[in-house]
Amino acid sequence: MSKSVFVQLTSAGDTAGPFNVTNNAGETLGTGVTKAALLAGVTYVVSDAATTITVTSTGTCTNNVVLTISSTPPVIATPTPTVTPSPTPTPTPTPTPTQLTLTISWIKSAKMFAVGINGVLTSDIWIRSVYVDGFNDANCTTAIASATDLRNILAIPAGSGAYSWSPQTSCGSLHPNNDTCWNNATKYTIYNVKINDGLYLVNDGDTITVGGVPVLVRFEPCRPAF
Repeated sequence: MSKSVFVQLTSAGDTAGPFNVTNNAGETLGTGVTKAALLAGVTYVVSDAATTITVTSTGTCTNNVVLTISSTPPVIATPTPTVTPSPTPTPTPTPTPTQLTLTISWIKSAKMFAVGINGVLTSDIWIRSVYVDGFNDANCTTAIASATDLRNILAIPAGSGAYSWSPQTSCGSLHPNNDTCWNNATKYTIYNVKINDGLYLVNDGDTITVGGVPVLVRFEPCRPAF
């Protein structure tokens, strides 16, 4: 096996040179090597057994210098690249869709039905049927008042959010102003509700579809009457 050795003199006297270059493995690497060449540096191939290089002046000056072969190759420092961190994108939160809720109620003080929705729809909402009974006991067991409407009321036109109207009948009369039966009512329950298609009864807590949009319907039973 062999290895490459770089030989270089850092200085030499005026009478030094030319030079013979040998090693301790008995190899002659160069003869008559000029001073200029050794000051610039010369690379030789030597056997692995060589551990020193001898440079001998053969002119007027006959001095020599013994150089130790270093087994450690020169280390070239490679700069560590600076890594610029890529910014972590901030996720855009997906908005939680608002649950549209249609609330149907009875306004005792005005003797009127009322509906409201917490949003805007592009389709009309029709109340095809709605009943209400009034009670004066805590558990709403015995009705003392009533009101109804079966007139297909356009309760909320598209783009609107609330509407109220007088019932078709109240207290058993076709004249809504005959509503004295409600004077002592403290609670009320709405029932027999039909919306839009008018084919099926809608219960409190049901979800209907209006113009392709799901709408939760609320009219909790036995509510305080105001």
